Amino acid sequence: MNDLRRISHDIESEISDHLERRVRDLRETGLTEAAAREHAETEFGDVSATERELLTIDARLDRQRRRARVWSGIGSDVRTVTRRLAGQPGATALTILTLALAIGVAAAVFSIVDQLILRPPPFLHADRLVNVLHQTGPNRPGGGLTPEKILGWQQQFAVFERLESYAGASFDLTEAVEPQQIDARVVSLGLFDMLGIRTHIGRPFAEGDGAPGSEKVAILSHEFWTSRFGGSPSVLGSHIVLNDERYTVIGVLRPGTTLLTGDEPVWLPFDLDAWGAGTPAYRFFGIGRLNAALDASQARTTADAIAAELGQSTPLTGTWYLGIDEKRSAQLTPTTRQTLFVLLGAVTLLLLIACVNVTSFALGQTLRRERELRLRAAIGAGRWRLLRECLVETLLLAAAAGLAAAVIARIALAVLLAAAPAGLAFMTTRAVEIDVRVFAIMTAAALTAGLLAGLLPGFRSSRVDLSSALRDGTRGSERGLSFGGGIGALVVIEVAMAMVLLVGSTLMSRSLIAFHAREPGFDVGKLMTVEMALPSHRYPNEQARREFFGALDAALRRQPGIEASAYAWGIPPAAGSWLARLLQAEGREPASGSLEFFANAVSPAYFETTGTRLLAGRAFTPEDADDQVIVSEAVARLLWGDEPAVGRRLRDSPKDQWLTVVGVAGNVESRRAGQRSDLQMYVPLALPRGSSVPAATGRGRSYIRQLLIVRASDPALAQAAVRQQVRVLDPYQPVGTFVSGTEIYAKPFAQQQFLLTVMSVFAGVALLLAAMGIFGILSQAVTERRREIGIRMALGAGSARLVRLLVGRGVGLAALGAAVGTIASLFGVRVLEGLLFGVTPFDAPSFLFVVAVILIVALTACWWPATRALAVDPAEVLRSG
Repeated sequence: MNDLRRISHDIESEISDHLERRVRDLRETGLTEAAAREHAETEFGDVSATERELLTIDARLDRQRRRARVWSGIGSDVRTVTRRLAGQPGATALTILTLALAIGVAAAVFSIVDQLILRPPPFLHADRLVNVLHQTGPNRPGGGLTPEKILGWQQQFAVFERLESYAGASFDLTEAVEPQQIDARVVSLGLFDMLGIRTHIGRPFAEGDGAPGSEKVAILSHEFWTSRFGGSPSVLGSHIVLNDERYTVIGVLRPGTTLLTGDEPVWLPFDLDAWGAGTPAYRFFGIGRLNAALDASQARTTADAIAAELGQSTPLTGTWYLGIDEKRSAQLTPTTRQTLFVLLGAVTLLLLIACVNVTSFALGQTLRRERELRLRAAIGAGRWRLLRECLVETLLLAAAAGLAAAVIARIALAVLLAAAPAGLAFMTTRAVEIDVRVFAIMTAAALTAGLLAGLLPGFRSSRVDLSSALRDGTRGSERGLSFGGGIGALVVIEVAMAMVLLVGSTLMSRSLIAFHAREPGFDVGKLMTVEMALPSHRYPNEQARREFFGALDAALRRQPGIEASAYAWGIPPAAGSWLARLLQAEGREPASGSLEFFANAVSPAYFETTGTRLLAGRAFTPEDADDQVIVSEAVARLLWGDEPAVGRRLRDSPKDQWLTVVGVAGNVESRRAGQRSDLQMYVPLALPRGSSVPAATGRGRSYIRQLLIVRASDPALAQAAVRQQVRVLDPYQPVGTFVSGTEIYAKPFAQQQFLLTVMSVFAGVALLLAAMGIFGILSQAVTERRREIGIRMALGAGSARLVRLLVGRGVGLAALGAAVGTIASLFGVRVLEGLLFGVTPFDAPSFLFVVAVILIVALTACWWPATRALAVDPAEVLRSG
C-alpha cells in the first residue's frame, strides 16, 4: 500500500510539472495564464485517465521488480543452502533417505487404502450403486435372491432406477490336458450396460443370450485370455468346454474388469425374463442403481415399506425384504478393513516421525549457525530473509526426498502386495498402483513435510538476539550442556510416537505367540486338504456321488504313506460354518441370547483322520441318522455341567428336531474374532453338501467342501496319489488345490501376521530414528561445548560425572518420551481390539517391555558421544581458547 501511494504521488508530481512547463511555453507565445493552462490541459488530455494508466504500468513494473528480487533471493538461498548441504553429504543423504522412505511407504499404503476403501468403484454412477441382498425381515440379514424376487423388484422404480444380478458358479474346464476347475460369473443381460463394462475385443452379451435353447456363449476376462490363449484375437468364435458342453467365445473384457468379488475368468449370460421366476437359483446377488432422489438410507426405508405391501398383495416364498448397502471398491471383511486402517495409521506415525527428524536436522543446522545468523541480522538481514533461507533448506530436502520416494513407493507397493496374505489377496487382482492421484498426494505430503519441518528452525533463526550478536565472541553458550532451541522437545516427540508403534507391534507379537502356543486339538502337522466338486450332469443322484467318494476313499487307504482319509465341510479354524443359535438342552430352559458356534458335517473317519480326541461316547458310523450329534467338551459343560452328556438331547432352534448326543470330542481351536473358540458341534455327513445354479446351461453342481488326507512323510507323494486315483475313477474330474493343515490353522491370523511384520518394520525404523535424534543432539552438544567441557575438566570435573551428565540428559529425554508415549499408546492401542488373541490392548508386560527397550536403546545412543567428551584435552582447549 505504501509503495502504491508513493508511485501515485510521483505520477501526480510528474504530470503537474509537465503541465506547468507547457503553460510557461504557451505564455511566451502571448497567451494569457488562463488561456495557456486551458490549452495545455486540452492538449494533454484526460489527466485522471493518464494517472490511472501510468499507475497501472508502474505498479506492474514494481511487482515485476519485487518478484525478480524475491526469485533472485530464493535462487541465492538455493545456491547457499546447496553448498552448505553438500558440505555434509552424510547427514544430508541420511535425512533425505529417511524422509523418502517414510513418504514412499506412506504412498504405497495409501494407494492400497485409497483403491480398496476411499475410491468409488470404477463403474458408471458409482455414487448411486448398491449391493442388494435378501433379508428375512427388516434389518434381518439373509442371503441370495431368487429370480422371482429380482424380477419383482426390477419394477419398483421408486427404489431402483435399474436392478441387475449376478451369481458365482464353478465349472469343469475339460478341454485341457488335465481337467481344471474354474470360477465363473453368471450375469443378467443388462449388468454390463448398467455398470459401463466394455469389451476389449468382441461384443458384450445381447438380447437372446442365456435364454433356454440359445447358443451357449461366454466372455473371457483379459487375464484369462492372455494366460490361456496368449492374447490372440483369433479366440473370437472359438470354443471352450465347460461341464462337457461347448461355449462360443464372443468377447474379451478390458484389463482389470471385475465385480470386486474376486477373480472372474469366465462370464456367462443368464436371461431372467426368458427363464421366468420359477427357475431354481443359487445365491443370486443384486447390484442396483438407486433412484436419483434417494440415498442408501432413504432407499432402505422405502424398500421396507414396499416389501410390506408386496407381502400382502403378492405372496412370495420367503419375504420381499431387501438388504441395501452402498457398493464399495472392494467387499472387505471387518478384519480386513480394520487391518488396512491400522496400517494407514502406523505409516502416518512413521511419516510424522520422519518429519520431526528432518525438523531436528534443520534446527540443529540453525543452532550451529546461530552466531552467523546474529551477525547477519546485525548488519541488516530481515527476519523474512532468514526464515526464507531455512524454509528453502527443508523444502530442498523434501523435494529430493519426494523424487526418491516416487521410486521407493513403487518398490514398497510391490513388496506389500507380494507379502499380502490370502485374506488380502484381492489386492493383486485390483489395479492398485501409484497413479496421478496418489502421486499428487505424495507430492503434497513432501512439500507439507518440508514446510512444517522448516517452520520451527525458521522462526528460531528469524528471532535472533541482536544485542548478543557481537558480545558472545568465542565464549560458550549460556545453555551449557542443555538441549535448548526445541531439539529436546522434538526428541521427546519422536520417542513418544515410536513407542506407540512399538507397543502395537509388541501386542501383535504376544498375540501371535499366544495363538501358536495354544493346543489346536487336532493333528495340524499331518493334515492336507483338497477341495473337490462333482458335476451333477455326470453324478445326477446321491447314489452316484456316494459310489465315487466311497471308491476314492477305499483307494486312498490302500496307498502307501496315506494313513486315513475322511470327508467334511471343513477343518477348523478356517473352514466349516459359523451359526448363531439358541442352544437348548432337553428339559432345560434355552440359554439367554444366541451363541455363536462352529458347526461341521463330517464322515465317520473324520475324528481318526484329524486326530481329534473323543472324550466320551463314539464316532459316527455309516448307519447313523441325521438326528445324532457329537459336541465339544465346552458345549457339554455349557449345557450339562459335570453330568454325562452322551445320550442327552439338544436342539439349536425351537423349530428344529431334537439331536441325540452320541459322543463328546475334545475342544478344537476354531477361533472367530470376538467369539468363543471352543463351542463345536458335529453332525453326520450324509452326502456332499450341494446346491444348484441355473447358469447358462440350466444345470447345476454339487459340492464337497474338503477332502482330508493324513500323510505320513511325503506330501508330494500323497498329492500324486490323490490325483492318480481321481483320474482312474473319472478322467474328466478336476482336482482342486492342496492346502496343508498348518496353512489352514494359521489362516485366521494371516492378516495379523502381515500387520505384525509391517508394524515391526515401522517400529524398528521409528526407534532407530529416535535413537539417531538422541545421538545427534548429544554429538552436537559435545562438538559445540568442547571448550566448556575442557574448562569443566580443568576445574576438576571427573570423567564419571561428565558421562552421567550427558547420558543422564539423553536417557532423561527418552524417559520423558516414553512417559508421553505410554499415555498416547493407551488411547492408540484401542484400534487393535478384535485383532488380538490371548492378550488385552492394555497388557502391562508389553508396555514395560517397550519402555525397557527404549531406555536401553537411548543408553546405547548416548554412550559414544559421552566417550567423545572424555577424549577432550583440557590443556589443548585452554591454549586454543
